Amino acid sequence: SSDLELLTAIVSINKFIVSRHNAEKFFPRAPDFLSRQLSRFVETKTYGCIAISQSVENFLIQSKEWNLATPIHVIYYGYEKHSLKTSISRTELLKKLSIPESSYIIGTIARLAPQKDYPNLLQAFKLFLEIEPNSFLIAVGDGELLDGMRLYATQLEIAHRIKWIGKIANVEDYLQLFDVFVLTSQYEGFGLVLLEAANANLPIIASNISAIPEVLGPGYKYLAEVGEYRDFYSKLKLLDRKSTRLNSSHT
Repeated sequence: SSDLELLTAIVSINKFIVSRHNAEKFFPRAPDFLSRQLSRFVETKTYGCIAISQSVENFLIQSKEWNLATPIHVIYYGYEKHSLKTSISRTELLKKLSIPESSYIIGTIARLAPQKDYPNLLQAFKLFLEIEPNSFLIAVGDGELLDGMRLYATQLEIAHRIKWIGKIANVEDYLQLFDVFVLTSQYEGFGLVLLEAANANLPIIASNISAIPEVLGPGYKYLAEVGEYRDFYSKLKLLDRKSTRLNSSHT
């Protein structure tokens, strides 16, 4: 975290290596100039920086949070494909959630934070319910916006079709439920959850922004314009066919 990097830079007499995991400011809530100066101070105490995607490196350079006197190395996350390791059967979990077996399930795994743009997802889901009234949205994750998003879902009159799961130990229990995975992020440093969804052979709809095209490929046809809920809805309509879902799955 930025706090730990800054503390280490202040107290350590030895140089160290840092890693940056998101395409955002060193201190997101600080003014740009302050975040930039603090990041550069940390840089002076390092041997170099590991960026987890080309997008993160580009952000560091373009925002001038790293002045390039010290090298940046792009090293992507590693992920080994494997069979889903679930602790509960699909049938049992659906019963626990009071979701009928025949339901069409849209899923997301993301913190309830501004970066993830839940309002965009909820608006897209509202439109989708008009053509697929038997569908549900399962949101796995926790965060400071949970109460606000619950209220917003009520205002949109879709709260009865959303399951807010919170933070869980095993996301693969829920990946087995999804018909399609959606990530409406405004930016991502990498998006490891995309690899988890791909490992589950799920079709993915995600924002065409920052590192997401690096993960899914720039030609991936279910990339949607960031912040455009109607574009996400249009992609959901395209995937509302079993054959299309199967053909779009990642292997």
